[in-house]
This record gives sequence, C-alpha cells and structure tokens, in this order.
Amino acid sequence: MARRGKDQSNDALYEDVPTLAFGRALTLDWDGSFWTGDLRMPSLRRFTDGSILVEIPNANGWLPDPIERGLHWLVEQEASVGEAIVKAILKARPELTPRTISKHVDVRTLVVHDIVNGRRPYLGFGFGCTWDKEHGLGLMMHGASVVQLGGADTALLDWIAKGHATAKAKARTPR
Repeated sequence: MARRGKDQSNDALYEDVPTLAFGRALTLDWDGSFWTGDLRMPSLRRFTDGSILVEIPNANGWLPDPIERGLHWLVEQEASVGEAIVKAILKARPELTPRTISKHVDVRTLVVHDIVNGRRPYLGFGFGCTWDKEHGLGLMMHGASVVQLGGADTALLDWIAKGHATAKAKARTPR
C-alpha cells in the first residue's frame, strides 16, 4: 500500500491507497474512481517525454485480469510495440521520416482493452497529429501487430478488438 497525502480540501487524514506495480515501468494508484500512473515507454520517446498517462476507470477498485495481464505484457514487450507503431505511421504517411515524425505526431492516449486473444492484449494508442488536429490518429493493436489505423477514436473502440478476436477465433476453428 502506498500512502496518500493529506487532502487539503477536507483535511482528511492520511489514508492507505492501493497501488499496483509493473516493474519499474509503471505504478498504478487507485484514487477511488481510476487507476492512474505514468507508463515509461522508451520506444515512444520520440513522441513524448518517454511516459504515457494511463487512466483506467473502474467503479469497484479492482483491476480486471485481462487488463492487468495486458499491462504486464506491454511492459515486457514495449520495444516491439513501439517499433510497430512507428512503422505503421511511417507506412500510412510516407511523407514522414524517422527524423520528422516527432514534429507531426505526439502520443496522447493508451487504452488497454479487457479483451485478450491468445496471450496478447488489445492496445489502443491515440495520437495528436498535425494533418488532422480535430480527429487525430489512432491505432488498435493486438500485441505488437497493428489491427487498424484511423482517427484517434480507433484506440478507444473495443468493437474493433472484439471483431478482430472473433475473426481470429473463427480462423482457428477446424471446419
């Protein structure tokens, strides 16, 4: 348990706040509504200061197993995830180069979906970008593979992950 400081608004005493650690890359703290923390992803340093704010809403205070396993997987595989993200963006925007990409794209959102296919989680990354300031850029990933690239909302849309997982399951089912 971590200790949270005194709440200045109501002078509440120090209280125990649960934390979950994922190595040195991420520590999540429970604030009563969200699990929050800064995920260190050195592979995405070109898009950010090297960390991404993670916010996982939850009414109960427990972190669903698929999300917890997904975070562990991401921490272990962050280099391959970061490499796949850069490759996908450069492929979609051929006018960008590895040197210029950081001038046009910055990471804004990480969504770890509670959908798992095999051992790999579905991850959504949302970015701000210079070519579409209103809608941004988003990727839905299954592990380190890009499932779909589109507007920033692509990162949030769990139906993309569910559809992909269903299609993969049907492909594995013998006929």
